[in-house]
Amino acid sequence: MATGIKHVDTGAVLEKAEMEGTALHEIVADLDVNTHKIINVVDPAAAQDAATKNSIDTHAASTATHGATGAIVGTTNTQTLTNKTLTSPKVTVVIEHHTALDTLTTAESGSVHTNLGATADLCLTLPQDAVAGTNFKFAVMAAYQLQVDPGAAGAIYINGAKQLDDKYIWADDEAESVELVCDGNGDWISVGAVGIWTVEV
Repeated sequence: MATGIKHVDTGAVLEKAEMEGTALHEIVADLDVNTHKIINVVDPAAAQDAATKNSIDTHAASTATHGATGAIVGTTNTQTLTNKTLTSPKVTVVIEHHTALDTLTTAESGSVHTNLGATADLCLTLPQDAVAGTNFKFAVMAAYQLQVDPGAAGAIYINGAKQLDDKYIWADDEAESVELVCDGNGDWISVGAVGIWTVEV
């Protein structure tokens, strides 16, 4: 069976039997395959192994596509960006409507919480393990008290002062809202309040 390799001197196509058992194990110049394919190649393992189509396709399917200017497009995977400028980023905000008391988690940071559908007052407790920058937005969408509790070891800075630990704030008029950000010490800062938010007495 022919190998598809020509003898460099005679031009004859070498047979497989002619290749086996010889000392032709080293390429000492550029290899020109003359528009033919190299087939049955295993996927690379070492740093200097040649890439295969399969290895490239697999990598492309699991990572972002990097353009000439460093653009990242076409990926839903988590990416770490350093010194990148985001042009027209798409940000999805999670909104949760509560009808009963609940304790939020740090994994929900950046989300919006309402009392839409509630038929009574309800209290939402902020996470006790929050790190600096953890933030939540709260919006009244039903005419019942939406209470936000900082937890036993925390307090909320609102209405021009730091309130007492474990004292919730509340509002009950539709469209009233507040955004709270953790300061990293167990307390929460109001960085934007709409309407009247009253402190528990």
